[in-house]
Amino acid sequence: SRRGRPSDGDAPKRAPPPILSGSMCGNIGMLLLKEDNAAVVLTLLQKMFDVTMARGAHSGGLVTYRKEPSGDQRGSRTRVVNGKRTQLGELLLARFLRNIERQRRFGSASAISAPQLFQGHTRFATSSLTTLGGCHPHQWTPASRQTVWACDPISGTFTCSTRTVEGFITHNGDLDFFELQPGRPIPTEDLQLVLPHVLGAKMPDVVDSACLAGLLDLHRTRGLWQASVRYGYVFGGLRDARDGMAALLKSGALLSARSLDKIADALAHEWTLLLKEDAKAAAAAETAPNAGALVPSGAAAAAPNDSARMKNQLGSRTTSLQGADVEDGFGATGDAAAGMAGWRARAIASRMHERAAALLGSRAAELGLTLPPSCRTATMASETVSAFFEGGLERAAKLILRRASGSFGLTFSHSLDAGGAVPASGTGCPTTGGEVVVCAKGQPMSIAFYPSLGIVLFGSEAAATKAAMRLDPDNNPWWSPERNAAHRAAAHAQQTRLPSSASQPFARDSSAGHPGDEAPFRYDLDDHGGEVVLLRWRERPVQRSVMDPAAAPPQRDDPLQRVPLLSPPPLALLPTRRTELQKYEDGEELAFAYFSEGRSGELTFSSTALSTHAAAAAKPSGPTRVPGGLGKTG
Repeated sequence: SRRGRPSDGDAPKRAPPPILSGSMCGNIGMLLLKEDNAAVVLTLLQKMFDVTMARGAHSGGLVTYRKEPSGDQRGSRTRVVNGKRTQLGELLLARFLRNIERQRRFGSASAISAPQLFQGHTRFATSSLTTLGGCHPHQWTPASRQTVWACDPISGTFTCSTRTVEGFITHNGDLDFFELQPGRPIPTEDLQLVLPHVLGAKMPDVVDSACLAGLLDLHRTRGLWQASVRYGYVFGGLRDARDGMAALLKSGALLSARSLDKIADALAHEWTLLLKEDAKAAAAAETAPNAGALVPSGAAAAAPNDSARMKNQLGSRTTSLQGADVEDGFGATGDAAAGMAGWRARAIASRMHERAAALLGSRAAELGLTLPPSCRTATMASETVSAFFEGGLERAAKLILRRASGSFGLTFSHSLDAGGAVPASGTGCPTTGGEVVVCAKGQPMSIAFYPSLGIVLFGSEAAATKAAMRLDPDNNPWWSPERNAAHRAAAHAQQTRLPSSASQPFARDSSAGHPGDEAPFRYDLDDHGGEVVLLRWRERPVQRSVMDPAAAPPQRDDPLQRVPLLSPPPLALLPTRRTELQKYEDGEELAFAYFSEGRSGELTFSSTALSTHAAAAAKPSGPTRVPGGLGKTG
C-alpha cells in the first residue's frame, strides 16, 4: 500500500473470531414419579422453558409417552415455530396440552399421570433455517409395531409381545464426525447418506442433530432382531472392510434395509426354533426321575461349558464396543433366586451365537441369503446376537458418544424403555418401570432431584432445574397464603441448621419421616471429559395394611397434607453426601424412594465417565465428586 501498510491481500489469513453470543439450543426434561403432583407439571415445564429460552427461542418441542391399556408406550410429540409476537413456552405448552388431551383415551383419568417422562428443547437456528422439521425432539424412523423379546429372570424363559418401537433425542451442540468403522470417522454429510440406506427411512431433516436420532435407532437393539441385524452388519460385518461406508454406498456394495430385514427374518425363525427345542427339553427334564436336581432345562444342562465358550466367542466384543460397559441384557442377574435362570438364558444365548454364525456362513446360500465378499459373516453374527441381548438404551448412549465427534448435551428416550412391565428378579410382585439417559460432552447438563415431590428436572441450564424450588402461588391451585407463611418460617429455621460450609456434607437421616423426606440436590454432569447418566425407576404395588406407618405417605383425607408441594419450600439445592446408599449389582445406586397411589417406587442413578483421565485433570469448577455417592454442586 502507499503508506507502507500491507494490503488485505498481503495480510495473513486468520480464522474468524468466535461468535460471542448467548444464543444456542437448550434441553429441558422432567420425570414425574408422584401422582399427587401431576397438576403442576405444566407449571414447572413453563418455568423451565422461561429460563432456557434465554439461550434462544426460534422454535421448540416437547414429547411424552402416553400409556396404553395394554401397557404399551407411544410417543406424543409437539413442535412449534415461534412467531413474532408469541411467547414460545406458552405457545408450545398450549398446543402440547391440546395434543395429549385429544389423544387421551375415553374414560382415562388424566392425560398426565405418574410415572411419566417429559423431554423438551428450545432451538436457536445458528447455521440453518428455522423450520418445523429442524425442531427437536428428533425422530428418524417413524413409529412401527414390532415383535419384542424379553427374558423372565425368574424362569429364564423368553416371551415376545407386539410393541410400538420409536425413539426420540434432544440435542444441544454439533455432530461433526462419526465412526461407523474403527478409525474411519465420516463427516455428517456422508452419515446423512448412509443412515437412510441402512435404516430404510428417509432423512427427516438436514440438521445434524437428526442424525443422532438415526444413530439411536441403529444402536437401541435389545429384543429386536431387525435392529440387531442392522447393528451387526454395520459394526461387525463391515468393521474391517477395505472401503469406507460412503464408498460402499456409491459402488452399490452396501446392503439395503430390505436385504437386512430378510436376514433378520431368517434369524428370528432360527431363534423361535431354538426356544421350542429348549421348552421341549425343559418339559422332558421335569418328567425325568432326577429332574430339577441341577439344571432347569436341556439348554441349561451345558451351562458351565456354554459359559466358557461364550467367553471365548465374545472376547473380542469388548474391543468392538470401544470400552463401553456391557449390560447383562434382558434383566438377567446372578443372585441366588435367579442363578439357574441366568445360566439358562446364557446357555440359550450361546447356542444362538452358534446358529447365527452357521446361518450367515455355510447356510446362507441354502436360505437364499446373499452377502457381499466385504462382509465378515462370523463377526456380523457375533455382533448381531450380542446386540439382541445387550443393546439397551444406556449402552446405546455410551457407544454413540464414544464414536461421535462434536459437542453434545443429549437426552435419549425410547418407547420400549419409557414404561411398562420390566424384569424384576427376587420378587413375585409385578414390577413396572422405565429409564431415560442424560449425557454431556462439551455442553453442560444438570439433573435436580426433589425426593419430597417425587420429581426430577434436568436440562442444559442449571437455573432451569431450580423450577420446583419455589412454586408460583398464582399457578398453584392448592396454595394457601397461611401455609405459605408457615412454610417460609420452617424453611428459614431449617436453613439455620444447615452446615455453614458448602464443602461440609449434608448427611441423609433415613430415620426421620417417610421415604422422600430429603432435601433436594443437583448433579452437574462432567461436560469436559464426557459423562452418561442413567435414571431408572421401578415400581411395584404395596399393601396399605402391611405398610409401616412411619413409612406410609400422608393420608389423602387431610386437605393440608394430601399434596406434597405444601411441604416447606427449599431455599437452595444442597451440596449433599448420601451416606446410606443402597447399591445394586449393576453399579446403580438409590437416588430416593417414594410412594404414589398404592405403589412403592425407587429411582436409581448410574453414571459413566467417558474420559476418566480428562475428568481427573479438570479444575474443580465442575461437579463436586464424592467417592461412593452422587457428586453434587449447590
